[in-house]
Amino acid sequence: MLLPSTCDDAIFSCLNPQDIAQYAAASRTTYNQCRDFYQRAYDLNRALSRYFSKGEVAGFRQMQRSTGLVISGSFALQRIRVSPQCGGGFELPRILGYEYRKRLTQSPDFHTALAMHPTLTRDDKDAAMYPGEGIAGAFNFVKISEPSTIIQLITARTSPVDIILGFHSTAVMNMITHAGAVSLYPRETFANNRSLRLWPSSPKIDAGIQKYHQRGFTINTQISAAESGNNKREFGRSYRFVGDDMTWVLALQRDSEQEKDDVMWQSWTLRFNATHTLAAHAYNEDARVIVRYLKEHPLAAHHPDTIGYTFADVSIRKAFRDLVAAIGTTTDWTSYDSNAVAEEICQTVSKTRQRDVKRSTSD
Repeated sequence: MLLPSTCDDAIFSCLNPQDIAQYAAASRTTYNQCRDFYQRAYDLNRALSRYFSKGEVAGFRQMQRSTGLVISGSFALQRIRVSPQCGGGFELPRILGYEYRKRLTQSPDFHTALAMHPTLTRDDKDAAMYPGEGIAGAFNFVKISEPSTIIQLITARTSPVDIILGFHSTAVMNMITHAGAVSLYPRETFANNRSLRLWPSSPKIDAGIQKYHQRGFTINTQISAAESGNNKREFGRSYRFVGDDMTWVLALQRDSEQEKDDVMWQSWTLRFNATHTLAAHAYNEDARVIVRYLKEHPLAAHHPDTIGYTFADVSIRKAFRDLVAAIGTTTDWTSYDSNAVAEEICQTVSKTRQRDVKRSTSD
C-alpha cells in the first residue's frame, strides 16, 4: 500500500538538517523523499506571509532572482530550523510594499540617504579588518498596511556574502537566496547548537552574542587545539568556500535546483590568533574570518569592482584575476562568468589543500 508523502514528515521533523542530508544521499528514492519534505517544511512563501501579501511574495522572490537579494539574520536561521515562529527582522536590498522611515541622523528622503552610502566603490582596502566593514548602510522600512511590522534594509559595500562573513559568530552565517537556503556552519549550528565567536567584546557585539546564548547556543570563545587542527571539523578547517562539502545548500523549489546562485564559490579563511594552555591541554582562541577583495574590476584597471566576491587569501584572488584575464575580452563581464571562474578556482584549490592535509597527516 502506498502512503502519502506527508507520512514522512513525522520522522524527518525529528532529525537535524545534517542527518536528513545524509539520508538523502543513500539513494534516489530517499533523495526524492527528503526533497519533497524540504519543500513542504521550508515553505518560504508561507513564512514571508507575515511581511508580504500572497501577490507580493511572488514579486519579492523575482526581485531576489534579478538583484542578488538575500535574506539573513534571525529569519534565515529560524527557517532553516523549520521553526513555526518567525522572529526578528531580515535584510534585503530592496523593499516591496513598505515605506522608508528615517533614523535620527538620516535624510528623510530614502534616495538621498542611500546616496550617502554608495556600494561597489573602489577603495584601497585589501582585507576586512573590523566587524561590519562590509555594510554600506542600514535603513528601516515600515509595512504600509501594518505599521507595527518593520524590516531592515542592509546595503553591502561589495556583496551580501561579505556581510554574512562579518557577523559576530558562526550561528548567524545563514542566508536565503532566490535559489535556496544556505548555511555555512550547519553541523555546529543545527546539530550541536554551538557558535564560534569571531569578534572581541563591545556593547553591540555582546548584545548580539547574548541574544543567541538565550536561544540555547553555546558560545565558544576558544576551542581545543585538537579540534581547531581537525580538517574534518567545521571549526577546524581553515580554507572554506560557499558550496564546499561542509556547506548546507537546500533548494527551496524544484525549479531552483539547477539555478545559478551568485553567493556560491566565494571563499574565506578561519584563523585563530592566540593559543593558551590549561591543565596541560592546548586551546586556540581569538578566531577571525579573513577575506580579501578585488578592489577593482579584473578586466579594467581603475574601474570599480562590480563582481563583489570574497577570497580566502591573496593567492586565490590572484588565480581568479589571472583566469579572468586569460578568458575575458570585455568589461561587459557577467555574474555568470564570475560564478564559473570562481567555481573552477575554489574546486581546484580545495583538492590541492585536501591533498596537502592528507600528506602532512601521513608524514
